[in-house]
Amino acid sequence: MPPLSLRRLHISPRTFQYACRVPSARFYARSRGQPPPDDEDDDGINWYEQDSLAPGAKRRRLSGNPQVEEANELRRKIRELEDELGKDRSSRAVDPAMAEVEKEMLNDLSDSERQFIQETARKQKEEEHRLTEGVEVDWKLPQADVPTMKRLNASLRAAAIANTDPEKRKSLWRWYSRCKQSVRHLGQMLPDRAWEVLWTTQSIESPTNPDRAAHMKALLEDMVAAGRTLAPAQRLAYLEAVFLEGQRDKALELWHKEAGSDIGRTPEYLELGVRMHALSGRLDEAQHRLEVLLDKHRTWDPRIILPVLNAHNERSNFHQAWALYLHLRNRLSSDMSMTDYDTVTLSFLAAGRKDLALAAFRDMMLCGKSATKDPKSKEFQALYQMSLERMGAIQSLSVDASEVNSVSLEALTFLPRPFQNKFFYASWLKKLIGMGELDAASRVVELMYERGVNPDPKHVNGLIGAWLRTGHALYKERAEQMAWSMIQERLDFAWRRRNKKEGGESRTKVSVHQTEDGIPIPKFLQRPLPPATIETFSILALHYLRRGMYEHVTHLKKTLREAEIPVNSYFMNHVLYAELRRRGPADAWKKFENYTRNSEPKVAPDLETFACLWECEKRYVDKSKTSVQRGFPTPRFLFGRMVEWHSQLSSKDKARTRDYLTSEMYDQIMDCFCLDRDLAGCLITMHALKFRFGAYPDENIARKLVLLIARLPFIEGDTPKKRRRISADVQHKRNVAKVTLVLEMLVNRRREAAAERGVDMDTLDDLDRAGENLSLFSELVMVVLERSTPQDERVEDIVQAAASVMGVEGIPIDDSLYNPSYGYFSKQVVIFTPGEPFDFSTIRDEPEFHRLLGERYTAFEDALDEKEFNETRQLWHTPTELFRPYYGEAIARYLVTNYKLSLFPYHDLLIYEMGAGNGTLMLNILDYIRATDPEVYARTKFRVIEISSSLASLQAQQLHRTAHSRGHADKVDIVNRSIFDWNTYISSPCFFLALEVFDNFAHDAIRYDPFTEQPLQGTALIDAHGDFYEFYSNDLDPVAARFLRVRDAACAGPYNHPLRGPRLLRHLRARMPLAGNLTEPEYIPTRLMQFFDVLAKYFPAHRLVTSDFHSLPDAVRGVNAPVVQTRYKRRTVPVSTPLVQQGYFDILFPTDFNVMEDIYRAVTGKLTRVLSHEDFLKRWAYVEDTQTRSGENPLLSWYKNASVIITV
Repeated sequence: MPPLSLRRLHISPRTFQYACRVPSARFYARSRGQPPPDDEDDDGINWYEQDSLAPGAKRRRLSGNPQVEEANELRRKIRELEDELGKDRSSRAVDPAMAEVEKEMLNDLSDSERQFIQETARKQKEEEHRLTEGVEVDWKLPQADVPTMKRLNASLRAAAIANTDPEKRKSLWRWYSRCKQSVRHLGQMLPDRAWEVLWTTQSIESPTNPDRAAHMKALLEDMVAAGRTLAPAQRLAYLEAVFLEGQRDKALELWHKEAGSDIGRTPEYLELGVRMHALSGRLDEAQHRLEVLLDKHRTWDPRIILPVLNAHNERSNFHQAWALYLHLRNRLSSDMSMTDYDTVTLSFLAAGRKDLALAAFRDMMLCGKSATKDPKSKEFQALYQMSLERMGAIQSLSVDASEVNSVSLEALTFLPRPFQNKFFYASWLKKLIGMGELDAASRVVELMYERGVNPDPKHVNGLIGAWLRTGHALYKERAEQMAWSMIQERLDFAWRRRNKKEGGESRTKVSVHQTEDGIPIPKFLQRPLPPATIETFSILALHYLRRGMYEHVTHLKKTLREAEIPVNSYFMNHVLYAELRRRGPADAWKKFENYTRNSEPKVAPDLETFACLWECEKRYVDKSKTSVQRGFPTPRFLFGRMVEWHSQLSSKDKARTRDYLTSEMYDQIMDCFCLDRDLAGCLITMHALKFRFGAYPDENIARKLVLLIARLPFIEGDTPKKRRRISADVQHKRNVAKVTLVLEMLVNRRREAAAERGVDMDTLDDLDRAGENLSLFSELVMVVLERSTPQDERVEDIVQAAASVMGVEGIPIDDSLYNPSYGYFSKQVVIFTPGEPFDFSTIRDEPEFHRLLGERYTAFEDALDEKEFNETRQLWHTPTELFRPYYGEAIARYLVTNYKLSLFPYHDLLIYEMGAGNGTLMLNILDYIRATDPEVYARTKFRVIEISSSLASLQAQQLHRTAHSRGHADKVDIVNRSIFDWNTYISSPCFFLALEVFDNFAHDAIRYDPFTEQPLQGTALIDAHGDFYEFYSNDLDPVAARFLRVRDAACAGPYNHPLRGPRLLRHLRARMPLAGNLTEPEYIPTRLMQFFDVLAKYFPAHRLVTSDFHSLPDAVRGVNAPVVQTRYKRRTVPVSTPLVQQGYFDILFPTDFNVMEDIYRAVTGKLTRVLSHEDFLKRWAYVEDTQTRSGENPLLSWYKNASVIITV
């Protein structure tokens, strides 16, 4: 066997390189404590070489290791590269594009402003340098510990600059703890400045630092172990930390040991001893140390008495506690604050000594009176506010409600005169009502009258409502007496005002006792009360409605007119409920129409109004209630009225309405459609409620749908008995079982489809699960409609007819593109993938590239046809696919450079991509970052927001297709949701990619009157035959109207518009024969503006990177008009109208980047820069990779009609 040789001839280059770079076990050991030797040579080893492995080959002994020279040279080059990399990181080379932007911004400023900014930046850098100087750990560690130590140094720098930032504090402790576990002798390596930063950050007292005591204890022990001398304050902090961590006996023992040291004579030492002994229950020792402290240090804050006072109260030593209170009051005198009195009073109340608490409370009031004479002074205002808070604190203690209130009420009798105003009393009155202490609340009202303070109507209304809610006869009598007295006061006020206006007593004085049917009205109270408001009437109306006293409600309604108080929705709702229960739905509907359409002023309904109307609707459509079958609209019509009302609300009111729509009201609406056996209405209702109110169906809705579908074959019974017979019928039970089975099959099929996309249905969050329920129930309804609809009718026509009646006219363009059932991107679209990347260096010129691309297109589609032949397959491509991976790498360079320029290392690299197609761009970006910058890759997160379920599934498959791509799995999240349904707030800085998606956003068609210049909005209507009709109305929806306002306000320069040009010429053209009465249409990007709203609301720290077409050929007529096209037999077929069958046409709009930039800035408040597609790629792509042999570059020459906008 030939002798072993270490000649490089006998090992592979990769193995040799590894041997040179990776330290040996001995070197690893030396690196933890000793410097490494100059080389790897060892005198105990003899080195040989021989010419070959043949037996008998000659061996020669060498004088030394033949690889030493080569290995040393390699190490030298590695050190040079590391030094160069370190300099590059420290200098943080500025991106040329960013430098140019900053230069332009500085040039726009005046000389003084520029100098001020530069001087501020210089001072900031100097301050940061001063704070971080000497804070980093100088280390020489094994390769495995390098990343952890780098993170520690980065955290030390960040914490040194912002030592109060909670996130910086947590990050520093996390990396310090990790380094302490992996790096031996870390304490000896930390410089003084590092210890200072650690101590400063971890010892901060703040609610955001809940582990302060544990961290201080561990840190101080580490400092002692490292041989550091603790400062006196740190030694005391250690004692406190040990005590707070539960080791009380040990802390007290250590405290006594410090008695003879230098800190044993300081007041801080004595104060800590008082607190620890008091909390430990050693009252004699605490009392002794307290006396020593206050005797030796007479200027020390006497509030140290409070913990000892609390300890005595806890052990029922009330005499000592009261003596300590007197001592505290004498020591503080006029400096005793409301907080001090508050602490004492609560301490006595908690101990059950109401008398002592009352005495302390009186002291507070009397001292406040003597100390604050001027109601306008700051001292008075502080006392006033603290008194309010004091009452709230006593009430919230929950010792014994009656005792607390008696203390507080008795204390109110001693209230200083400047406090005698209705707002002070009303605050306490509100708290008492909330506690249910109504007798105490009435005593407060009496006290107000005794002090000459007139209560406000809303405060008395609150007491009346509380009395009525109890149901107690005595309370109800009081409430009615007080309410009718207030109503009479309002009638008298209105009578006096009318007489004064008409110049005499020409009208008869009205009394609440003047009733047509002799309704008994309670007698008045003798005490004068404030006049009634609409709230008073509403409270009484609700009370009489619940008791079935409908005549009283009618009398209230008549009295309200005499009182000259306009009706509001709250009172109207009570009247509607009374009409429903007294006469029926038809009369309730008449009242509703009268209040909202005919009265002056008209009453605006609210959500509770429609809750009442849906209750009427439920009685109306119930076939078993034959007496109420006329005079009320259908569920579809009522839903349309609700949609009409909702569309007129402000954005704030719409958001509030979303919160108030309850599941009970949702069920009631669905009950009406189910009782009316309207499956199409159920489908539209579920989607409309989700769109308008953000409400989703639950399992209860599934049960209603199953029962409805099972009942469809039966003739609905017109009595409860007949309906019960249907429920008990054997066939009905079989139908329920069949429908349930179909529903389960749909659930299983959807689960399997989700699993193929890599989605576990059991792990969905609440919102995603609700969306899944909506899709599931919609699919169930569509299955039933398709099977039950006659052959001469179309399901789509039935659904559209229902949508039209229910106020959801037409179908928006984004529904044609993204609808999960028939949308273009959901069902028809296929994204072209060219296979292996093109080798541009071997391609002669652009015509050859075009030919090769056509060949791959044909091969790709041939392969698809082998699986399933389709003449209408919609196939399209993107620059990401054509120029893979070079296009994605250009985007990645931009992201990494700007991330390292402004966010690294304080934030992770968080990337969002909307509309990721095949997922190619995502993989190209992640591949590039992983290969070129592992440190950044470790902090990278990529999240895809994809509306199309099929594309989301394809992206998940791409991610798990190969071992290379599966390595990114923990970095990627795919969210199958529309960006317009996004409701998660992302506070972290992030990059938001939106490439080639704006062209498919929905636009609104607007035409203008050429003479008045009034805008009119287009609407598409689909009739029963599936034909499209377009009409225009001057009633703009809120989104379109807002876009026009924002554009007019935000756009500084001129923009393309149908009304541009001389007005006279426009008028002459409009008067020509056969000329239209409106201008040509303008397509405004309302959906794009809503996308900017989402970015501003949920992604406030985003940076947008987007690319799209600024012009398109073969567009339809109009300004900013789209290209509408489809593919048939592998040919692209453009059409001349956007009114096309949903799902089979791609609709692409050009983007006016000048207008879009101004609107984006107005909505988000961020600055932007617009570049051509070519300019952007010249900056960030390695253009040599896509250059052909002729020098032509398809990456730059293609997509000349595209632009890029970035947030700066």
